[in-house]
Amino acid sequence: MVISESLIVGFIASAIGVFSGIGLAMLLRVGLDAVGFGVPEGNLILEPRTILVGMSVGVIVTLASAVIPARKAAKIPPIAAMRSEAVETSAPKSLRNRTIAGTTLGLAGATAIAVALLGETTGGLMLVAGGSLAVFLGVTVLAPFFAKPIAAILGKPLRGIVGQLARENTRRSPRRTASTASALMIGVALVVFVSIFAASIKSTVSDTFSEAFPADIFLASANPSFEIPLGAFDDIADAAEVATVSAIVFAPLEIEGEEVGVMAVDPTTINEVYNFRSTIDITTLGSGLLVQQDTLADEGYAVGDVIAVELQENAFDVTITGTFEDVNMGTYVLSQDTVSEYYDWSGAAIGLVKLVDGVTPEEGLASVEAATSEFPAVEVSTAAQAAADAETQVDLLVSLFYGLLGLALLIAMIGIANTLTLSIAERTREIGLLRAVGMSRAKTSAMIRWEATMIGVFGAILGVLVGTALGWAVVASLADQGLSTLILPWGQLGMWLVLGGVAGALSSLRPARKAAKLDVLAAIAS
Repeated sequence: MVISESLIVGFIASAIGVFSGIGLAMLLRVGLDAVGFGVPEGNLILEPRTILVGMSVGVIVTLASAVIPARKAAKIPPIAAMRSEAVETSAPKSLRNRTIAGTTLGLAGATAIAVALLGETTGGLMLVAGGSLAVFLGVTVLAPFFAKPIAAILGKPLRGIVGQLARENTRRSPRRTASTASALMIGVALVVFVSIFAASIKSTVSDTFSEAFPADIFLASANPSFEIPLGAFDDIADAAEVATVSAIVFAPLEIEGEEVGVMAVDPTTINEVYNFRSTIDITTLGSGLLVQQDTLADEGYAVGDVIAVELQENAFDVTITGTFEDVNMGTYVLSQDTVSEYYDWSGAAIGLVKLVDGVTPEEGLASVEAATSEFPAVEVSTAAQAAADAETQVDLLVSLFYGLLGLALLIAMIGIANTLTLSIAERTREIGLLRAVGMSRAKTSAMIRWEATMIGVFGAILGVLVGTALGWAVVASLADQGLSTLILPWGQLGMWLVLGGVAGALSSLRPARKAAKLDVLAAIAS
């Protein structure tokens, strides 16, 4: 009976979810266009497999969630309904098995993360992801173990009989408290992870622009499909405010049949505008090849090796003459003279400009814009503007994630409300007795609200801790890809703790009102 009920609920809810998802996709597209995050023209694509996967996931998850409740329902002896014990709460079970299982999962996940961060292994990010999931599950399983002590601490500031009852109600059923808070914990953990990841990316972008790019002015094409014409560089070089202008070209280099791409630079000017942190003086690059140091190790190359490469079906040999540390622009570097022998190019992907000493960025920007006035497709920006633009792109993506994760928090609030409603149903007689001995409706409602608030803060605390650990692990695992700075946005972390309590309090409005409106005599007789 229970399984059949879950099947019907899962099917109906999944159908509603699929159609709601289609509507959200339409709204999301309109919203992204409104904030300038352009979406390509054309119709939204709805594949049959999207509907199939959505329906399948919804139904399967609902069925899986119903297995344990169905088994419990099936084990109730028929005669139990004839006895008063049928409505009595069973004795609390030991948390021993949960503690063992949760600790095992947590330690396994922590070990996987440690191996990924400290060991020399491939697929480090995937190992971190798997380890993080195991830690996530471990904390969820262990949550009842933490519920009592944390509830005791959170409830200490609460005074009076209302506060005492709310604290004890939260502590006496740690499994229920933990299961109620779990959905909120997951939502907060994901939001915290995104906050840390975004803050770290923005800090890395800022550090990158200040350390890797001594350039004062950046040039780019307004349309990625087109390059910056070479004539624009000639006009910029003639400007009195410009000390150095250097073009960067990207060409489709192939090594052993695999296209890796190469950055073609002018060795005489690139050092003035870009810091490779190379082991050689780039002005002496000649016909040699520079390889990023991590790529050199991963591919098994060594300085001095001669390797066969190909440009536009033109095969030739090149000698690795040095390495470099920077990972922001590419992993292979050739001189433009070498590339020109095998590859036809008429423009550059990026341009970097160094101004004459004493010229302000604003003056330099005006001068370069004037020099490129005949090339409307060329976008000109100062270093500060380029960094700000990159950070804005991060903010737009983060806003998208926050919007999606907001749905997870809404689901968590609904879960808290549902669990509290069931809790009130279980405690109908208890609440009736409290009312009978003098507790007012207002105090009854306040007791439920404080319970929900503590549950919300409890879930938020676990979410912040798990999300912070997850953010640290992912940022650390991406250090080799240039994400070198870990930033903990303390203000945001504190905000999510407060919002956890607010979410709990809001979730309790309907259950608290229901508890306050219980008929006292009917509740006592239940």
